[in-house]
Amino acid sequence: MKKIFLAIIALVSIITMGTAQILKPVKWTFSAERTGEKEAILIATANIDDKWHLYSQFIDAGGPEPTSFTFKPNGNFNLVGKASESPKPEKIFDKTFEMNLAFFSKKATFKQKIKLSNSSATKIDGSVYFMTCDDKQCLPPDEVEFSIAVKAFTGKVAAPVASATSTTAAPVQEDTTTTVANTPEKTETTTDTNAAIEKPATTDTATLATPTTEEEAN
Repeated sequence: MKKIFLAIIALVSIITMGTAQILKPVKWTFSAERTGEKEAILIATANIDDKWHLYSQFIDAGGPEPTSFTFKPNGNFNLVGKASESPKPEKIFDKTFEMNLAFFSKKATFKQKIKLSNSSATKIDGSVYFMTCDDKQCLPPDEVEFSIAVKAFTGKVAAPVASATSTTAAPVQEDTTTTVANTPEKTETTTDTNAAIEKPATTDTATLATPTTEEEAN
């Protein structure tokens, strides 16, 4: 049954080739996000026309063509895992294929992490292979090529923690200097060593007592 259905799709595609070329229910956009000195994410966004759907990357063999990405090696990057896809695809049991199918409606976003060899700008070429259907027909699998520019890394390293500690300590040194500077003003009032020690204590006591008396009077 599956082979017959696929043969029908191929036959219809040949007969209605002119119409199939006009129908482009999926529009793709591509971009890149630099996430580190030697890291980036390639982003492919599919905008899907109403009533049409795009199949997930994860379709079992024997069903419609799953979405897949091919990246041309250029020596400047390596793929990290497989491309993720969002949002979570819809899932239904398809009577024609006799299997569960996962697909997207309206919009789908695919993200591929890559590891770069350096912090310079680069360009990554590739293509996406996919298949779309609506409630009445399925178009032949299509392929769209892309070229994604990855910008150079321009991030700055955070300031060392030692600098912050030095800045915090500065006010403490200033306060200590101010306290020591007041000592000569008290010792200048007498030439006797013992009096110099006792007088500041008496003066400080009077000074502290005065505010207390005024507060009680109030």
